[in-house]
Amino acid sequence: MQNMGSPEKLIRQIMQDNSVDRETAIMLALRSTEAALRVEGEFTEKKVQQILMDLLLTDSRNRTPWFVTFCESFNRKSLPGWVKLVDEATERGQDPVTRISVTQNVIMSIAKEHVELVRLHKEGKSIEEITKASFAFDDDKSDAELCELMAQQITF
Repeated sequence: MQNMGSPEKLIRQIMQDNSVDRETAIMLALRSTEAALRVEGEFTEKKVQQILMDLLLTDSRNRTPWFVTFCESFNRKSLPGWVKLVDEATERGQDPVTRISVTQNVIMSIAKEHVELVRLHKEGKSIEEITKASFAFDDDKSDAELCELMAQQITF
């Protein structure tokens, strides 16, 4: 977590970077602070990040309300871009999974999940239903895979 000055500035920056509400930004900041406080021995950014990912993994697996809200915000923010990529790929006769993988720099299995979330969106599913589906995908991932994915998606 970078030094942002005042707590209010930090919260506003987290809100902006992650497209989340104030309460969700506060919870993310609290988790970051908790991770820093839990470092034993030499204090390094890598140790903080590992502890933070462990805390977020627990929140994800337990579907804590703030983390569900965070994921809904992430999906709400990301879906328009994914829809555009899927539509462009389809119009050009390209594979949408490959297109998302290459342009978003994600592995094919994650790109496939994004295409599935786009399908649900186009079927008129709510953001809550789409997020529930994304959690179902996460249930099939190992803890290490899920931590790596979260590290790529969360901005501090």
